[in-house]
Amino acid sequence: MHLILVVTAAVSLISPAWAAAPINATAVCQEIAQKLSNASAVFYPGAYGLVYAADIFHHSASSSTQESVCSVEPGTAQDVARILQLVGSTRTPFAVKGGGHSWNPGFSSTPGIQIAMTRFNTVAYSKTSQYQRQAPNGVVTFGAGMVWNDIYAALDPLNITVVGGRVVGVGAAGFLLGGGYSFFSNQYGMAVDNILAFDIVQPNGTESVVTASSDPNLFWALKGGLNNFGIVTAFTMRAIPYTRVWGALVAHVNATEAYKDAFEVFNATSTDPKAAMLFGLNGIGGQSIQYAVMFYDGPEQPAGIYDAFLNIPSALVNSNGTFTMSGLLAAVNVGGLLSGGTGDQPRGQSGIVLIETYTPEIIDTVINEISINSGLLANSSSAGFGFSIEPFSPGYLTRTDPLRTSDSAFPPTWTRPYSASLCNLGFEWAGAANDAANLAALQGSVDRIQAAETKQSGMTLPTYSNLALADTPVEQLFGALNLARLTAIAKRVDPGKVMQLAGGFKV
Repeated sequence: MHLILVVTAAVSLISPAWAAAPINATAVCQEIAQKLSNASAVFYPGAYGLVYAADIFHHSASSSTQESVCSVEPGTAQDVARILQLVGSTRTPFAVKGGGHSWNPGFSSTPGIQIAMTRFNTVAYSKTSQYQRQAPNGVVTFGAGMVWNDIYAALDPLNITVVGGRVVGVGAAGFLLGGGYSFFSNQYGMAVDNILAFDIVQPNGTESVVTASSDPNLFWALKGGLNNFGIVTAFTMRAIPYTRVWGALVAHVNATEAYKDAFEVFNATSTDPKAAMLFGLNGIGGQSIQYAVMFYDGPEQPAGIYDAFLNIPSALVNSNGTFTMSGLLAAVNVGGLLSGGTGDQPRGQSGIVLIETYTPEIIDTVINEISINSGLLANSSSAGFGFSIEPFSPGYLTRTDPLRTSDSAFPPTWTRPYSASLCNLGFEWAGAANDAANLAALQGSVDRIQAAETKQSGMTLPTYSNLALADTPVEQLFGALNLARLTAIAKRVDPGKVMQLAGGFKV
């Protein structure tokens, strides 16, 4: 969940192999422009600068945007194929951007050729389909350039939705290819568990629709295996019927103990899979700020579940109501509330620790990080840092679900210990000169929280790729067995290693 601080990774401290654009990138851009259909376009800095700027922009933090030689907006799968064939044959570094919410520079940004999927922006609902057994309420197909709030807005009038993101502006493509934690996950698993088909252009230019029956291994790999197998242009997911949902946002200053107590009540008593929440502990401008986002899959506030949070006195914000899904995302958007006040878009970095069970001891460890980092970052232009506590029901990934489409590359298994909750960390600051201090502080927090979790559970849980530090070992994301399988599939579909020219976690 990206509600802690709107942050991302620092460019100056990350030097991946794909960081430098080749000398011939401009010539490749020009060749691409000559071979594209009228449905697509190439943009450069200067002329059409606003479109180019939008194509390369990453909204989490300034440090994740990179200046590309050109941006390309393909409008058809055939043009995606032409682009892949050209960058592959010329060995030109590139990046594929869906919503632009990636936290790490070089993952969906590049100094080479930026492929912006913004023209893949349609949503279609079908009540009947070939997937009737897995999707009795129909299917939704949408383009890889869409963000979740726009997908929800298209579906709201139909009284259906999908298992998707929780924050305004998050792109569907990166979210789904990494796994996807949702307000609906307690009921339906991760978002990737609800995918029925991927429309993909493979690295050799082949266009295909990948399903559990057409190519079981590639289908498995695409479910959490990131951008290693081609460029996905559309996703088909099972539709979920709904009327409206209930949601709430509360925020306070210096109410850490009250939030801890309220969370312990929720964590100990909530057994309703329709209920989901998260709460944030933040240090901003010398103040301690807390917030909680509450969700219920139904139009009315559930009795008792959230009372401990809603009744904390002296709230900065205390709002709740019945919403459409798109309305909910707007209502619980805490980006402005948690702005560090740096003026320009800040630099930043995220981190993640998976928690098997949130106990008072783990919460105390997280709370202690506020004090530690307030001291460490007092003189390093910190705009703020935060920790988002995101619990899920025990066993939410291991329940028997006859509609679940198949297993997936992430998480490595559906059995213990992978039915985990999230502790999402985010730091933001001003100035590249302060990268080292802030990144070291973030790494220290990740290490201490991870150590507390390992001591408590007796094991090290995997790392969730969508929020992971850029230097996280790939085996830590997928486990040794899944990584070996992913590597074999990548060799089959991408023997020329075209997707190795794009950033991200490579298999």
